[in-house]
Amino acid sequence: MPRRPKEGTPNDLQLQLSQLLDNFEKQLEQKDLRKKVLALVPVFHKLRDLGSSLIPRNIASSARDRILAYLQKYPSTVIHGDELMVVWCMRLKRLHRWRQGFCASFAVGVHNAYYEENKAV
Repeated sequence: MPRRPKEGTPNDLQLQLSQLLDNFEKQLEQKDLRKKVLALVPVFHKLRDLGSSLIPRNIASSARDRILAYLQKYPSTVIHGDELMVVWCMRLKRLHRWRQGFCASFAVGVHNAYYEENKAV
């Protein structure tokens, strides 16, 4: 089951993320690589929480709603995958699959609009 982002204000989440990173400094002194990696898991989760908190829940309650809200906010702008991952907060594979479907749907829509606009009367 996917992990749901924790709710909180961006300021609170940023503070918690800073504390986690400060505490990670102690882990860098460890020789065990696995302990270092495991100590970064909460940092990774908190960073995802922070990204999803940038668009309030009353505007977009799900990951898909967040990405649509973001795309609608910047309609004529090329948005790259890394940028989408910040507001999407899902695995890259799932984003890639969704993006392929979105691009295909968008291309069909553009083609249909062009055809309707330019067809001979």
